Amino acid sequence: MSNNVYYPGQEQLGPDEMRISFIGSTPIPVTRAQAGTCIMVELGNGKRFFFDFGSGCVRNIIAMAVPLSVVNDIFLTHLHVDHYADLPYLFAFAPWMGRWKPLRVHGPSGRTPEDGIRTMIDGMKMMTRWHTDSFNACPIGDGYEVEVNEFDFRDDNGICYDKDGVTIR
Repeated sequence: MSNNVYYPGQEQLGPDEMRISFIGSTPIPVTRAQAGTCIMVELGNGKRFFFDFGSGCVRNIIAMAVPLSVVNDIFLTHLHVDHYADLPYLFAFAPWMGRWKPLRVHGPSGRTPEDGIRTMIDGMKMMTRWHTDSFNACPIGDGYEVEVNEFDFRDDNGICYDKDGVTIR
């Protein structure tokens, strides 16, 4: 490995370290050079989290040599489409890439149930039904299941994830 060239994901993290990668940071318009909002956080304990999943981020995640089969634990800050546009694509194709377990998505509730992440995920599943029904003939395990963690949007600084020594507010 050359010290003059950075190869994503090659630098080992210590047990108490984290790497934060801005996968994309633009709302609109996304361009060939700049994807929609997405931040990847990798921890020294092997955990990986994604904050938002905007348009074009899958292309950059793949370019960083992160297999789609391990992309999980996606936290959506809010439900504007520029913060989740690549989620249906990941949902539809990651089982074919080896993610045979449920996709985990964390996001806010809304003022009404229709405004929350649970309803948005239900809509995504309806939108991709033709695709998932036709691709379901191959071995995918539980790849087309989604575990939804809907946290209360009014709970300022509330805990929305607390597992294996990792707390996310």
